[in-house]
Amino acid sequence: MSFLSHCNPIWSFPRISRAPLAVEASFDWRCFQTADFNAHKMPMPPLLSHAVAKRKAEFLAGRLCARLALKLAGTTPTDVGYNDDRSPEWPVGMVGSVTHTDRVAGAVVGRETDYLGLGVDFEYQIEAVRAREIADSILTDADKSLKMALPDISFEHYLTLVFSLKEGLYKALYPKTKIFMGFHDAEIATLGDGDARLRLTKPMSEDFAAGLEFDAVYSYTGDLFKTLVYIRA
Repeated sequence: MSFLSHCNPIWSFPRISRAPLAVEASFDWRCFQTADFNAHKMPMPPLLSHAVAKRKAEFLAGRLCARLALKLAGTTPTDVGYNDDRSPEWPVGMVGSVTHTDRVAGAVVGRETDYLGLGVDFEYQIEAVRAREIADSILTDADKSLKMALPDISFEHYLTLVFSLKEGLYKALYPKTKIFMGFHDAEIATLGDGDARLRLTKPMSEDFAAGLEFDAVYSYTGDLFKTLVYIRA
């Protein structure tokens, strides 16, 4: 039985104009075999040679999503390489992002003429006790104040959403800045009805100064959160 149950183009977010291409896959890493790389005609990178089956399955599922998205975009080649820092290396003229949990993977791609950066992230809801334990490392004072204005959502729901949005922003910015971004380097400016804006609290580069804001969309089904930060060209 294949470890991959489906890999299809799915738009999981509120509609945005000139939307990038999004692909999702469900998989079961317990059914994964190393031969699955060959079965899908994708070489296993040396960096995974000693990785556990779960890590290999997550990587392959994410890259298969990216391959399908690039194919749908009419791009050649359709496989994503990897840079020296292990970040995805997209074909010339394309930007994108890959994400995975231990059960669901996804990729979003767009053209550089439309987007400077894209950052997609999937997260399962963080448990309530754990959310309280890590809150100070994730939330700025502004983030905490914003939560007080959103009494209808639980703290763990809010923290997971903020965590995922900031992960998405980091993925969207890193290909341009090559700078590590901490959770306190950005804060949530607005949040509601599937749309969000994030604001940098420190400069990431000459082009991305403190105070600059970025658009995002999000959705959640059950305990799975999906976020996408997009930076227009």
